[in-house]
Amino acid sequence: MTLPPLPIEFGPSEKSKKRDKKIAYLLIFFGIIGIALSCLLSGGEGDVGMFVFMFAICFVAIGFSFLWDVNSRKYALKISKDGVSLLGNRDRRNDWKVNWDKVDRVECEFGVSTKVIKRINIILKKPSSVWMAYRYFEVLWYSIDGGFDNLEYIFRAINEYQKRIRLEKEEQELREKEAYLRRLTKLTEVQKLDPVSFEKFVGELFVRMGYTISYTKGSGDEGVDIFIQKDGKQGIVQCKRYTGVVGQYVLRDFFGSMIHNKAKEAYLITTGSFSLPTKRWAQGKPIHLVDGTRLVEWAESVLETTKTKY
Repeated sequence: MTLPPLPIEFGPSEKSKKRDKKIAYLLIFFGIIGIALSCLLSGGEGDVGMFVFMFAICFVAIGFSFLWDVNSRKYALKISKDGVSLLGNRDRRNDWKVNWDKVDRVECEFGVSTKVIKRINIILKKPSSVWMAYRYFEVLWYSIDGGFDNLEYIFRAINEYQKRIRLEKEEQELREKEAYLRRLTKLTEVQKLDPVSFEKFVGELFVRMGYTISYTKGSGDEGVDIFIQKDGKQGIVQCKRYTGVVGQYVLRDFFGSMIHNKAKEAYLITTGSFSLPTKRWAQGKPIHLVDGTRLVEWAESVLETTKTKY
């Protein structure tokens, strides 16, 4: 679908403006009549006169406010990268604005002509307040003339814009994530991570290698940080964000966790290094020792082979 560039503004039609100006002038007219009537009543019925006067002042104020609103109206509907805005003025913020992440879909009800829109429904994912309980905004007073031959096509395109903008946002998030992971191919950057972020980083590497993973809660994990599974084979992972040497006692406890969980393989991953006795003790056992140097090499290899294409 070929779409016009954003933003698109649909201004109120001249017919709508004339109609609403008439309403504003009528409010002002009846207000002035009320003020005159209150002056006549103030001679005998002071309380009634004061009541009529205050009521009339309200009419005049509402009329002038409405007239200013009509004259300053810049658009009845605006479609932008941020979302959909309704009834926006030149000199103040949008009356109603809905960001794309809150929009579920947009529906339009047309009049006899596709240039006259009777109602615009912006269906929201979740109402943000009680007064939005109907889950949509309505343009009731303004028919729209946007200068397009077929506005129905444009409004069908709103949902297409929404999809594209969401896709662009997802791609941007993927780019940022990829750039973040690329930085972690340097050991000094990995060592700066907090323990939880380090576990998430290791988990991401396993996911990219085709594993299904689940993180433990942290407390009472019995030495297991991540459960991994692939091809029906279950394994466990322990992450040690150390700068020093991991001793043999850590590996012995981890091997016990492996037997307890009936795991077929285990990964002990650290940003530090392993002592020589630890490496010897692991020989002949289904335990993979990954030190800091090997970790960043592994990460670089995995990220290179699973590079996200945009």
